[in-house]
Parts: sequence; structure tokens; C-alpha cells
Amino acid sequence: MMNGFTESGITLNFPDTRWFRFQDLDVYKQLSGFNFKEMDACWYDTRQDKLYLIELKDFNDDDIKNKKNATNRIDNLIKKSLDSLQMILSYQQSRPLGAQLLQSNQIKVTQDTTLLFVSILNVLQSQEPDLSFIRERFKSKFRAYEKLFDLKSTVMSYTKAKSNFDFVI
Repeated sequence: MMNGFTESGITLNFPDTRWFRFQDLDVYKQLSGFNFKEMDACWYDTRQDKLYLIELKDFNDDDIKNKKNATNRIDNLIKKSLDSLQMILSYQQSRPLGAQLLQSNQIKVTQDTTLLFVSILNVLQSQEPDLSFIRERFKSKFRAYEKLFDLKSTVMSYTKAKSNFDFVI
């Protein structure tokens, strides 16, 4: 059985069952009608006490050189990252809905757990040079949150993600 899924032409296969999708959680379903967004998957690495919050996007058909189109895509990545961060913070603070968030998973996210936001973009090889604009704009908009909450983030192509993360196949 595969511990993962395929979305936007990107396949994730986690090494264990410590992963989940916000979209499958009752808590998220209660919030999603209020313009609340979520990252596509989360995987908890017990060895490193690290929670990967992963967004998968297919940009193959997009003109990412078009700044307006790219800016809209970046804003969407930011919204998903921030709303997902809020859910994790609600869990860490034992708020009523937050406390329910991870109760069915084998995951314990503490104040010491590193949160790594990973946006993996499925792009054509010819689009890879244009990813630097998206990466830089995302980082500039997310930087304050990284500093405030000691977060890590990265935006990369599917090709690069396959070489950087064992769970991306």
C-alpha cells in the first residue's frame, strides 16, 4: 500500500503513516467554507522532529513569465501556507478545534517541532528559469512569518524536489 498520493502530476510516497491531508480532516471541513485554504499534505518526520507542510501545484499550462499571473499564484501559495500555519498553531495552543486536528494521527507537534513549508511546482523544463521570480516573491512575502515563528520554507520544481526529498517520486 502506498503511503501517499498523486496530485497536480506530482507523486508523494511517505516512508510511514505519519502523514495527513487537511482536506480529509473534519476540523478543516468545518472551516473550508470561510475562504480558508490548506496545504495539500503534511508529513511528520519523527527522527528530525520536523513537520513538512507540502503544497503541490501544476504550472505546466501557465505563463509564469506573466507577472500578474505569477503574482496571483504566489498570493495563493502564501494564503495556503498562512492558513495551514494557523491550524498548526491552534493545535499547539490546544484550542478546541485545534485539539481535534491531529488526534487521529500519530503526530505530536510541539513548540520544538520544526515547520517546513514546501511548495512543489510541476513546470515544464523551459519554465524552470522563471521559478526564481516565484521563489523570491514568495520568500519576500513569507519572510516575516519565518522570522516570527522560526519557520523554514522553500519553493522548487518537481524535478528538484525529487532529488531533495525521498518522499517525492
